[in-house]
Amino acid sequence: MATAGHSKPENVELCVFCRRHAVVPAWRPFCSERCRLQDLARWAEESYRVPGEPVDNVPVDNAEPVEGETIGQVKKVTDRDG
Repeated sequence: MATAGHSKPENVELCVFCRRHAVVPAWRPFCSERCRLQDLARWAEESYRVPGEPVDNVPVDNAEPVEGETIGQVKKVTDRDG
């Protein structure tokens, strides 16, 4: 039962970063570009962690480079029809 002058608040989706402002469709699920960029920065700084078992830091790709290439080098593709 609502009292006079007080209505039930609408179900408003809040920003997932600041949790103070309503979500803006252009920045969903954030309220602004500022919150979006701050969240991205936390991911980049590795401030967020996903729970799980520790993993050894062993390189996955131990492939040798192709003859004439070095690791990280990209071969230039030329047009052979012209």
